[in-house]
Amino acid sequence: MGDPERLTQILFNLLDNAIRHTSQGKIEIINSIENEKLQVCISDSGEGIPEEMLDHIWERFFTGSVSRTSSVARTGLGLTIVKYLVEKMQGTIEVQSTVGVGTIFTLRFPLYVCE
Repeated sequence: MGDPERLTQILFNLLDNAIRHTSQGKIEIINSIENEKLQVCISDSGEGIPEEMLDHIWERFFTGSVSRTSSVARTGLGLTIVKYLVEKMQGTIEVQSTVGVGTIFTLRFPLYVCE
């Protein structure tokens, strides 16, 4: 019961972030079904997010430190919008990150059986 266009927007934003913050290494997308929920994990082996910033990444206009910015101007709205859209589709989003190791965003959406 999700919106395919909004799901595309969510995945595009998370993948764009992973690409921008992974100069070398890998990015993976892993899908699975657990406890009647679709789980999507997007992981990268990029620069990671400092622990003190993790609670703030969902805030409007938060762009992180200078080291996490690129030459492209950012509004700091991407992850705020992602979280909003995920929750509108009755889903959840979590993040785990370690500086120098990488970041994992985990999305979970309820599965509905169409009859």
